[in-house]
Amino acid sequence: MLAVTVTVAAAVLAALALGVYLSWRATRLHRLHVRVDIARAALEEALRRRGAAVLDLVAARVRAADDPRGGDHGQVPAPVEELMAAATAALAAGGDGRRHGGPSDEAAGRQARRELAESRLSRALRAAVEPGNGPVGAVAGASSEEVRERLAAVAAAGRSVQLARTFYNDAVSDTRRARRSRPVRLFRLAGTAPLPDYFDIDDRAPRTPSSMVEPDTL
Repeated sequence: MLAVTVTVAAAVLAALALGVYLSWRATRLHRLHVRVDIARAALEEALRRRGAAVLDLVAARVRAADDPRGGDHGQVPAPVEELMAAATAALAAGGDGRRHGGPSDEAAGRQARRELAESRLSRALRAAVEPGNGPVGAVAGASSEEVRERLAAVAAAGRSVQLARTFYNDAVSDTRRARRSRPVRLFRLAGTAPLPDYFDIDDRAPRTPSSMVEPDTL
């Protein structure tokens, strides 16, 4: 009888220990998903600010083109027009900060379109700004003080995107690693939470002429 009691007690203790362990794992996994959501919201905001900063830069460049003291004669360089289109498309493709993964083809399609739009914006920005694309770059070629200020703002926004994307992808990596663990899969601790996706884009910043921005802005 004593042996049976001891066995039952041991089984109860083991069950309690397992329950505590699984509860801890589930709580940790939930916190990882919350971290992903927070990081995604920060990334969405950084992308939105970059798009808005680029449109402000384009507007400043258009005003510089209209300035009779400049050498554009009222003509806006084609790369600047392409940059405006790319920024507008990237902002239109922007999510609401909550979408970070999922099994549906529709969700995957939205993610792919978003990544493509943001990558195109990065490439359009380099094409419009970097020396060698036109005499000294379609944007950087303007002597307007406003253009220089807007260019510095775009550079800062671009760095924010790079940092936010790094933090988000790190959070995704940690969450996916946790979800691959045997206890999480065996006891289905993730529930119905979607598996978060990485956000992979071309976010390389343009090489900006040093004369266009202050040394500490790049």
